[in-house]
Amino acid sequence: LRCLLDRQFDALGVWPFELPLLAHHVDADKPENAAEGVRSSDCPPAFLEIRHSGETLLYNTMAKHWLSSQRDLPMLLKRWGVLVGPRPVKRPLAFIRSRELLWQEGYAAHADTTNASCFANEIVKLYLRVCKDFLAVAASARECPAIMGVSPSEEEGNSSVVIEVTIPGVCSLDRSVQIASVHRLGTGLAAAFKLEYGTTDVQGNFLRQPPFLTCFSLTCRALGASLCAHADDRGLVLPPRLAAVQVVILRWNERVGPDHWSLVVASELQQNATRATGKWTDAPLRVQIDHRPDMNFCEKLRQWELRGAPIVLTPSRPKRSRDMSCSNVCVHARDLPIAESAGLREVSVDIVAAVAREELLALHDRLFAAHTLAIDVPYDPSKGSRPM
Repeated sequence: LRCLLDRQFDALGVWPFELPLLAHHVDADKPENAAEGVRSSDCPPAFLEIRHSGETLLYNTMAKHWLSSQRDLPMLLKRWGVLVGPRPVKRPLAFIRSRELLWQEGYAAHADTTNASCFANEIVKLYLRVCKDFLAVAASARECPAIMGVSPSEEEGNSSVVIEVTIPGVCSLDRSVQIASVHRLGTGLAAAFKLEYGTTDVQGNFLRQPPFLTCFSLTCRALGASLCAHADDRGLVLPPRLAAVQVVILRWNERVGPDHWSLVVASELQQNATRATGKWTDAPLRVQIDHRPDMNFCEKLRQWELRGAPIVLTPSRPKRSRDMSCSNVCVHARDLPIAESAGLREVSVDIVAAVAREELLALHDRLFAAHTLAIDVPYDPSKGSRPM
């Protein structure tokens, strides 16, 4: 997910940056100290805390060193880090609700509100595409004021878009999990940090004015929403583009090291899996041969089923007990039951790469359709779903 977003951000011209992890303690009761980064006199000079967000340090650095004229705009920045909350969480839930969340935060500064609005819309479309084409969940975008108590009409360019995902069975359908947000902050926050750039007016007079700021973020709640939405009683069900291993090759018999059949199938997958499809799947398939000698076939299959491997390839049962080199391949899709014939597809080794690619795309479509159908069902309070 991080590599995918980095490629998309590079196409938009967003540059990476990094901040120190530790920060001096700031008195939360004095907002003027928080804006200027002044240490509280009540705390020792060496008292440090984990930085919750990079806005204060970044905007001060931009005002002092980075932003001086209109030639420096637009300034597009992003980073990957850990969001640490100041207070403990009573009921932590992995990837969904905890004191520590992995997240991607980004900041942008533009000279006019038109470019700021266009960039914010591109980020919103990117996050929605990630949810649909990568995580296989149906997300919704909701617009609200960027600053509590301030409507978009009171200040030009002040609005916010929150991207939410409903998880059936975990939260009620009238509640959802916020996974990303895009805030158009206008020029008010820039003026508070004395963030200005030099430009000229229509008559050619020099003046300094604040830029239009935009901040955007995506948390690991997106991963938690995808995992909770697609998992079943047998374990995880990972979307194909999210899985670290997309195709697993297993053998009926146990041998030390991969045999000739496994190597032939893996080579066929790697050679024919690099063909461009025009979608986000223009990458080689991630294939792994499981040749662990201390586990039998059923134990390996059960373990990969728990891990949520999208596709498992096994050799078909040969007619002759010794004729294993020319056997066909059985394709097992994770979301279909293996015991039924609908979950099996026997193909030859020559076309296994194309079939694997086709099955991965079909698996993604089935997961997205199942989640869309689940959130369209009216909520039944008698089922006891606990809201987030």
